[in-house]
Amino acid sequence: MRQFYLPKNTLVFILIFLFSSSGAWAKEKESPIICNGDKVEFLEAKQELSAEGNVRVFFEDVRITCDKIKISMATKEGIAEGNVVLYQKDSVLTGNKCEYNFADATGTIYKAGFASQLIHGKAPKAVKEGPNEVTMRNSYMTTCDFDRPHYRIQAKTARIFLDDKVVMKHVVVYLANSPIFYLPYYSYDLHPDRPRVTILPGKDKDWGYYLLTAWRYEFNRYIKGLLHLDYRERKDFASGFDNYYTTKGYGDGFVKTYYMNERTLEKKHHWKQPRISHERERYMIHSRHSWDIDEDTDFRLEYWNVSDTDLLKDYFYRNDYERNPDPESYFSLVRTRDNYAASLVGKRRFNKIFRRVEYQPELRFDVLDLRIGPKDSKYYWKSENSFANLSLKEAHPSHIDEDTVRIDSYNRISRVSKLGFLHITPYVGGRETYYTKDRYGEGDWFRGAFYTGVDVETKLYRIFNVSTDIWGLDINNLRHVITPRVGYDYVHRPTLASAKLVQFDGLDSISTLNRSTLSLENKLQTKRKGKTEDGEEIFEAMDLARFLVTTHYDYRLASGSKFSDINFDFEFTPFNWLGLEFDTSYDHLDDRFKTFNLDIYAEKNDKLKCGLGYRYAHESHSEGTFEISFKPTPLWKLGIYERFMFKGYPYTLKQINRLREQQYRIARDLHCWTSEILYTISRGEGESVYLVFRLKAFPEMPVEFGKSYHRPKAYSQDPIR
Repeated sequence: MRQFYLPKNTLVFILIFLFSSSGAWAKEKESPIICNGDKVEFLEAKQELSAEGNVRVFFEDVRITCDKIKISMATKEGIAEGNVVLYQKDSVLTGNKCEYNFADATGTIYKAGFASQLIHGKAPKAVKEGPNEVTMRNSYMTTCDFDRPHYRIQAKTARIFLDDKVVMKHVVVYLANSPIFYLPYYSYDLHPDRPRVTILPGKDKDWGYYLLTAWRYEFNRYIKGLLHLDYRERKDFASGFDNYYTTKGYGDGFVKTYYMNERTLEKKHHWKQPRISHERERYMIHSRHSWDIDEDTDFRLEYWNVSDTDLLKDYFYRNDYERNPDPESYFSLVRTRDNYAASLVGKRRFNKIFRRVEYQPELRFDVLDLRIGPKDSKYYWKSENSFANLSLKEAHPSHIDEDTVRIDSYNRISRVSKLGFLHITPYVGGRETYYTKDRYGEGDWFRGAFYTGVDVETKLYRIFNVSTDIWGLDINNLRHVITPRVGYDYVHRPTLASAKLVQFDGLDSISTLNRSTLSLENKLQTKRKGKTEDGEEIFEAMDLARFLVTTHYDYRLASGSKFSDINFDFEFTPFNWLGLEFDTSYDHLDDRFKTFNLDIYAEKNDKLKCGLGYRYAHESHSEGTFEISFKPTPLWKLGIYERFMFKGYPYTLKQINRLREQQYRIARDLHCWTSEILYTISRGEGESVYLVFRLKAFPEMPVEFGKSYHRPKAYSQDPIR
């Protein structure tokens, strides 16, 4: 037997080649097994490699470190012992012993540990089923890095798909050594975009005791979502799903459903022999699809079908109703290039309970300021053209259905010129519109309107050689820019009055316009140090302050020529962490402010966040808000939110100097968890208390326990979703 001994810290490359049946060399080589260590030995007769001390083995995308290893070069099977660590992709497997087959990437690791991204776990044994799959039995997963973790997710079987997900069956969640709840199946995505899982029990004036649950499912990386199973004592069961999907090359979207056979109990609780006074089916179907066909073309499709006008308000107030209380079903195909935009839009009413304008369909083609003539020409042409088959349908039980076909074309020619320090842009245009019907059913109407106007502006600036870092201002020169603008727009009286037309949209309400627009903008700018994506230090222009004043002057109105309201807009950012903004509208005729909004905000690292706001609308409301959150210690975080109404009309009742809403937060860092208590008091809506636990590693996956109570008003609303 011949033996070869190599000195310490020598790297050995062992290349294994395949032979043909005739003994010829194969045309392609297999990947080499590369090994080094303090002592490396190769037994030629046995075709066996052994190494000891600081052993490191490399094979394709796998790296193994251990105290010692033996590898059969004939079968490519190895046995590693002592502090074994196997690295592959972004995952790590550890153990005290590992039997590994380099040929098919299978093996067994004893007293195994697993770590990937932010999670890690342990099991008596881990079996590597192939290049990207590991099975662990009687294992647990956690994000806590303590030897005795604060929490763990214990599973009878866990299958790990490296760089993808972990699928666990028969799961029990433990806090310390106490089991919290059981799940028959749980799939955990190893990527950072993890969906929400929520459990929310509580009590509500209108619902009674309730339990709202949302459980995640995942068929593969292209189809995943949430299953909803909700119980409300006074409304009965409800269920639905939110299914999110992604296609290869055809966009992505979702389908959401919710269904309930809603009942209303006359008594407070079901154990008091309540009588059902009303029962009805309520449902919602919402679907959306988005597809960016190419960088210039995109397709959008949205479908809504709801059983009644109050469903979204009653059960989906925050997520849907506040954003869109009057949802529409539509599709749109839009293509935009540098000089034109083309679109095809269709809208249809699927619920008779809503009033809708249907477009069946609308075609648009717009030319965006196209230069006329040679490259140095100062003339530009703009054109807006549309064809629409329109139908106005009133809400049920009305049967009114107005319709027409409308063809519209607006063309404008402008000239960009400069007179001294002034930039002048005059324009002239015309709009021609054809209607097959007016509001009285008479047909074939043409409407014409003449447009003209001019825009004049200039920029005046001065640079001040000021550089200072006092109080951390970081000012490197100051630049004051003044931009006055004057515009004039004129629309001659259309040949067909808007009163004769059905008002489908704003295009049908065109009327005489004779108006001047005046604005004055002031900016104070400086340069502050910044960095590019490559880490190179540069100076960037920043706005320290901006103040804009605008107003209109209308000529020959029925009430006489006059100025409109004067609008002010001010922004001030002396530091990157501090800012002030306000906007207001002043009615000079009645000598009063119609609206006023003020916001002051500060955010210093994560230790202090503060905001102060004020909202005012004449004869409507006047209220202030204040919010502050701060960390008195690294482990605790406190927060306060107050909303005070100086004057208002909530629920049509006038109220003066009343505290409308209070909210108090206390959060505690529990190493791998964050616990938070939230207490809210809302006038007319009652009080609520929430206890929220969030994994610091995955803050978008909370477990929430909430209770709302003391809602004395019949019109009060506590949005849950």
